[in-house]
Amino acid sequence: MKFVQRLKTDSVFRTTLTFFIAFAINIAFAVYNGVYGILFSSVWFATLCVYYALLAFLRGAVVLHIVKNRKNNDSGANLKIYRLSGILLMVLTIALAGAVVLMVVDGQTFRHAGLMIYIAASYTTYKIVAAIVNFVKTRKSENFAIKAMRSIGFADALVSVLALQAAMISQFSGNGEDLSAMNAVTGGAVCAIIIALGVFMIINSTLKLKNKRIENEEV
Repeated sequence: MKFVQRLKTDSVFRTTLTFFIAFAINIAFAVYNGVYGILFSSVWFATLCVYYALLAFLRGAVVLHIVKNRKNNDSGANLKIYRLSGILLMVLTIALAGAVVLMVVDGQTFRHAGLMIYIAASYTTYKIVAAIVNFVKTRKSENFAIKAMRSIGFADALVSVLALQAAMISQFSGNGEDLSAMNAVTGGAVCAIIIALGVFMIINSTLKLKNKRIENEEV
């Protein structure tokens, strides 16, 4: 019962626990995509492997920051980790965009083994719903470290949608249909949204840090 009560009342504990669960699943999916990338010499699967792994470790860095600063809750430090997360999201997504271009130009196909396509679909649905709910819940929060976590989760969910679409088109399209244009449109939209999110995070945090410095100087 103490565990349940703490889960309800302690946002830092809840965030940390959620992270460890998401981290384990993310690493599992990263390894899965890495194995496929090696077996089929696929740049796309290799890129997904690296992307998921780096997002997982970025989440880890933010959680460590939250735990370390739990008592003093330094808003300046939170803003800096929020800005750094935005920068890294942009860099990672620009690299992802290159893989999307290669996927569309080369016309690569991606098939999951057996029932994995349905497991991936279920997990992606969960991630996108959870990411949207968490993103909305923290929209007005002043804890920018938590907001960084939610932004990373949102980016993770969007990339999973793109990966699932590419796999489903390959797995279920027939009659020699060329649906690469759909991957191009979705890939472009996903990359644009995440880059825009990264830009917003950088600008928003920089302005707030600047205002904070001005307020400290006036005091």
